[in-house]
Amino acid sequence: MRGTGSSISRESPRKAPSMMTGPAPLVVGPRPADGALDRLDDKILLSVLTAFKKGNFAVRLPVEWTGIAGRIADAFNDVIELNEKMARELQRINTVVGKEGRLAQRATLGDVGGGWFSCVDS
Repeated sequence: MRGTGSSISRESPRKAPSMMTGPAPLVVGPRPADGALDRLDDKILLSVLTAFKKGNFAVRLPVEWTGIAGRIADAFNDVIELNEKMARELQRINTVVGKEGRLAQRATLGDVGGGWFSCVDS
């Protein structure tokens, strides 16, 4: 049933994650019928940020948003995806180095720069 408020549904993000496993991310936000796709919804943004801060990498902003709101949603969803990849990579390194003793293993996130590169490089 479509409403005029925000809703939560399971949908895949705009970009298909290269290493994602498990259920599709939770998309929080208005559906196209709401008519406000070109504006950020403060309550939705706060809800997703709070879940993300608590370690929930399954939340995403709606991919249907347009304009600057859509660009912000895309960038935010990319950051969550990168954090999710970092967490999986750290878990993998913990297993192969810490538990299996294979010391030659190195972490990788792909083509990243800035602080992401520094984290992986260290």
